[in-house]
Amino acid sequence: MVETQAAQRPDALAVSDSSGEYTYAELNSHANRLAHALRRMGVRRETAVAVHMHRSRELLAALLAAFKTGATAHLMDPRWPSQRTEALLDAMPPRCVLQHSAAPTPGTTVTVDAVDVDRLLDRPGPGTAANLDVPVHPDNLAYVVHTSGSTGRPKAVGVTHRSVSHCVATHVEGHRIVPGDRGSWLASPGSSAGVGELWPYLASGASVHAGEAAIVASPAELRDWLVSAAITKAFLSTPVAQELAVLAWPEDTALRLVTVGGDRALRWAPASLPFEVAVSYGSAEANAVSSCLVPWTRRRTSHTATDAERQAPPPVGRPWPEVRLLVLDERLRRRPDGAVDELFVAGPGLTRGYLGRPSLTAQRLLPNPYGAAGERMYRTGDMATLGDDGMLFHSGRTDRMVKVRGYRIELGDVEAALLRHPGLTAAAVVSGEDDRGETRLAAYVVCAPDRGEDTTPRAIRSFLLTHLPDYLVPEVITAVDRLPRNANGKVDRDALPAPAWREPVAPRSLDTVDETVAEQVWRLWTSLLEVQDAAPEDHFLECGGTSVTAGRLIATLREELGVPLRLAEFMRRPTYAALLEQVRVRVRPAGDRTRIRSVE
Repeated sequence: MVETQAAQRPDALAVSDSSGEYTYAELNSHANRLAHALRRMGVRRETAVAVHMHRSRELLAALLAAFKTGATAHLMDPRWPSQRTEALLDAMPPRCVLQHSAAPTPGTTVTVDAVDVDRLLDRPGPGTAANLDVPVHPDNLAYVVHTSGSTGRPKAVGVTHRSVSHCVATHVEGHRIVPGDRGSWLASPGSSAGVGELWPYLASGASVHAGEAAIVASPAELRDWLVSAAITKAFLSTPVAQELAVLAWPEDTALRLVTVGGDRALRWAPASLPFEVAVSYGSAEANAVSSCLVPWTRRRTSHTATDAERQAPPPVGRPWPEVRLLVLDERLRRRPDGAVDELFVAGPGLTRGYLGRPSLTAQRLLPNPYGAAGERMYRTGDMATLGDDGMLFHSGRTDRMVKVRGYRIELGDVEAALLRHPGLTAAAVVSGEDDRGETRLAAYVVCAPDRGEDTTPRAIRSFLLTHLPDYLVPEVITAVDRLPRNANGKVDRDALPAPAWREPVAPRSLDTVDETVAEQVWRLWTSLLEVQDAAPEDHFLECGGTSVTAGRLIATLREELGVPLRLAEFMRRPTYAALLEQVRVRVRPAGDRTRIRSVE
């Protein structure tokens, strides 16, 4: 595809970074030089070649060179910890490592040749600019990405040329990419997201523009770069897109379309933005699954969604051509439209499997009982539902399900409720166990600028209680400047500060002789909630209480004061003033022989 563009439009811009640009002719020539050098090193079809370079013109030339030789590019991010990179190289030794001149060669326990791409391009050999003619089968591996594993051992996902070709074809058509487009290149060099950022644009004769890591890390700087670079179409990870959506944008920006993916999108982008925002869905194991741009005439974006559709989180779209979506139960039986269960995907975008891990491959890539003979389907681990119009709705991860007080919940549901708060721009919820083994929830939120009392932890809890049952309201709410992200742009929950769990406390013993009823209730309230004081309008749940601590309050009233107050009665009006009133009507004057009377 690049060779075709180089022949037809040699002087057209192909790629730019902060230090310069390549035309199509230059990109193709540089890639050929690298490809010939790799061939001289013995690189052939599916030879492993590690690519350890930052986003740059040279990285694009290196990737194209690997494809030209038929090699399998093992994608690595120079920002990864050195121990991770070295472990990956040791586990699957490549023939060589492509890197920049200034980059230190990753340490390994095996002998691996390091290729200085910058130096090689500066000193081309004779006759090395010609195109190669290496036949590549669609089922040959194009690249390998390493995704996180629950055991801490990364999974090497092998992606075929068939999958890449399918991604290119669907994105060119679905995103309406034309030669005049300028696409952003912001994804980690070690992720699969770059496939959709690079090759559809290059196949169309458009140009791609690499953003520096420092720019991607700053929402305001990223916005300014997108505007100044005249980017027309961009792919952003969901957390990054959420941060950009609350910024002010110039009306004359060239940006027309932003596609969002990676993490679950829990809120719509404002319709007032001068560009459309569309959600997409895919993974390293199943490239290009669905998009809200399919079909274009019925696309559902920030500009086309109705007010009624905006009442729920945005969908992740309809399947791309040739992709089949299946919502199945644990026995692989079809679920009806509207039912929530695990999503399975079949189609040309599926990975070959997890390299070196046949057992894991067999667990995640299964024979498709609803497809043609030999067809496979990928078990995504995502919960989803299909609408009667084919629209897919993401409902969280099976591995983000936790049980709180006997209820099985999805943490993403709590995050979605938090993002309904007008004063919050981002949110992440984690779970943990206290010393008693009880599961508790903690939320981390990013507040919009210039927000005041409505974004205090107490105000946020009050807001959540109008949308969620109390067991879903996080016990700890912490405001942070921004949520940490990993190299792929997803929220890095492991990098969040440890929750400041409040230790469960037993209520203080009540002295019914020396204290008035009001004093006794005040002491019980403040000790259970660990607060300094109590005001009449204080709401038990908004102050950090839960149904569990409410049960302790009722039990203490019954055991130490003999007050037969029911939990349901208290929870109907769980304020300090209402509690004091309900206790008082059940307590007779101190001089009476019987101090407590039952009120039915």
